[in-house]
Amino acid sequence: MVEPPDSNGHYILSFDRTVRNCVGQANTGLGDPLGGSGAFNSAGIASVNFVETATDELTVRVFNSSTSSFVDSSFLISVFC
Repeated sequence: MVEPPDSNGHYILSFDRTVRNCVGQANTGLGDPLGGSGAFNSAGIASVNFVETATDELTVRVFNSSTSSFVDSSFLISVFC
């Protein structure tokens, strides 16, 4: 489950199991199926951080290298455990 972004390109993702000791990877892009009205930022750089206080959550932030700011963008996520 993905909580709506806080309008600063910051997303909180919740999983149905622990993601501790896992590796997360995110990239900006559009998936298949597209779903909703996702906005893709081609200058975006996505980063993944694990939430210290919750074992089943991680955060994704998307940074726009053109504007030097965080932005809302669609992204693809992979978590390997």
